[in-house]
Amino acid sequence: MIPEARGSKMSEDKSKKQLPIELKKLRQRVADLEAGGNKQRQVEEALRQSEEYSSTILNHSPNPMLVTNPDTSIRYVNPALEELTGYSLVEVIGQRAPYPWWIEETLDRIKTSLEAALRHGTKAKEELFQKKNGERFWVEVTATPVMVDGKMRYYLASWVDITERRRAEEALHLRAQLLNEATDSIIATDLHGNLIYMNEATCRTRGYSKEEMLNMNLKQLVPPHIASLVDKRLRRIKKEGTIVFDSEHLRQDGGVFPIETTARTVNLGDRTIILSVIRDITERKKAEEALRESEERYRALLELGERIGEAVVMLQDDERGAGMHVYASDEWSRITGYSKKELYNMSMADLIHESDREKALERHERRILGEVLPGLYEITIVRKDGTEVPVEVTYAYSSYKGKPANVGYIRDISERKKMEEQLIVTDRLASIGELASGIAHELNNPLTGIIGFSELLLNKDIPEDVREDLQVINREAKRTSQVVKNLLTFARKHETTKQLVDINQAIKSVLDLRAYEQKVHNIAIVTNFDPELPEITADIFRLQQVFVNIIINAEYFMVQSHGRGTITITTKVKGNTILASFANDGPGIKKEHLRHLFDPFFTTKEVGKGTGLGLSICHGIVTEHGGQIHTESEPGKGATFIVELPIK
Repeated sequence: MIPEARGSKMSEDKSKKQLPIELKKLRQRVADLEAGGNKQRQVEEALRQSEEYSSTILNHSPNPMLVTNPDTSIRYVNPALEELTGYSLVEVIGQRAPYPWWIEETLDRIKTSLEAALRHGTKAKEELFQKKNGERFWVEVTATPVMVDGKMRYYLASWVDITERRRAEEALHLRAQLLNEATDSIIATDLHGNLIYMNEATCRTRGYSKEEMLNMNLKQLVPPHIASLVDKRLRRIKKEGTIVFDSEHLRQDGGVFPIETTARTVNLGDRTIILSVIRDITERKKAEEALRESEERYRALLELGERIGEAVVMLQDDERGAGMHVYASDEWSRITGYSKKELYNMSMADLIHESDREKALERHERRILGEVLPGLYEITIVRKDGTEVPVEVTYAYSSYKGKPANVGYIRDISERKKMEEQLIVTDRLASIGELASGIAHELNNPLTGIIGFSELLLNKDIPEDVREDLQVINREAKRTSQVVKNLLTFARKHETTKQLVDINQAIKSVLDLRAYEQKVHNIAIVTNFDPELPEITADIFRLQQVFVNIIINAEYFMVQSHGRGTITITTKVKGNTILASFANDGPGIKKEHLRHLFDPFFTTKEVGKGTGLGLSICHGIVTEHGGQIHTESEPGKGATFIVELPIK
């Protein structure tokens, strides 16, 4: 065979041997490609399902949600956000910051916050936004940048509408500050004069509902010819902090009345508002005008003051001193305890408590010189017998026998002060009651689980050291559960079953229950029951809860103080009221603690011995029965709790 033929034959043989190998590789390659294609399809299907799942979650989320691109342009808003803001996805898609729900006064701050959030996210940040219809609302924003391959793909934000919570917080804060001025109109606005709070007196005197006024600006409350002054005064308030001025206000029916306004800025966290106390000075203006018109008419005005239950005085400087009495009404003599003859030889400064004296003299001197000052203020006077009486005073400049004089209208506000303190307690109880109810319900579910499962485990065969730990868990969970029950008792308005009740017998039943404990702890009981005590309509079980709480508290503090003690219980009729008093010889109560005794969660017991809810619950029960509960005590002289219940 020739060499060429031999080489060709060898090459052909080699090719035949390699052909199966190449075919095998080709089949493997085809198989790999098919597997890769299947995997790609699986990935694409998973991605489609993931996007569909994410879209479904966003669409059905109860919380408003927003998705933006890295350049802040809106990529998606869910239905919840559309409903809250009033803006549809079609209206806002593609829009970059600033967004239409941002408000002008916080625009710069929100821009800065957004720039930081795009990089690092944000958690539970509270913001004030505005709906399409102009209504403002608060949200809590939690947001995060979503990263893909180390780069931000988009920005996801979730909102929680906290408008009602913020309104409640602001209302509670304002109420605590304004309660003492509840007879005047009280208005809170933002720095632009938009009303955010007003009391009932504001609505009543102007003829608007609260809902109407919450959508109003201060400019709408004044006559048109002085509306331009509103912005000037707002600037003054922001600059000076507090200002006092006279003006006029409009009623809904178009009527105009004069007012005296004291306005000041108040900081609520990171927010500043303007708080205004506004007094209708129609009567004062009339009185001042009458005094200016004729000196001879001043006695008629004095008599007017007497008729409306106010004491009237005229003060004048003479050689004896400043602010000497030249006229004093019978009511002023009654309030001070001095006769008119004694008063005519005294100055007003002789009657004013030393803590108020210096400022009162300064105001008198300025008025005598003709300066017009805000007239109504409170001072404390000292009666002839040494007791202190709070009074409300307003003065008007006049003249007497050709010389300057001050005419003062003075009202004894002792009863009003007591009522205001009662209102403060009642309001605080109601406000904290709402909070307590929410907390209690949130705790109940996990506590039920802890108690139930710990008891199941205790019934099993477990090591002793584990059993001891479980017993601690079970015991403490039950103790916490009892605290929760107390919270709910405090917070709820229970349906009561009222029937004719013998108060003496109700107290005796409680004493029978406590007899053993009292014997063990050397507690003596002395009873002075009125045998002719009439029955009243009441819920006996609720009243017994009050009596038990008072007695147990007395036992605790007497035993802690001297290891024994005596409780004296007295019942009697006073007018149309039954009085039940519980006097103990314990350590007494400090003066600064007396005003807080019925506050929720206030206790002087050591940690773990009391929740501070007992007397709060007592206060609520007695109040529901149309009665009152109060305390008399001095340190070292025991304490007396007095329950007053109406006879019906």
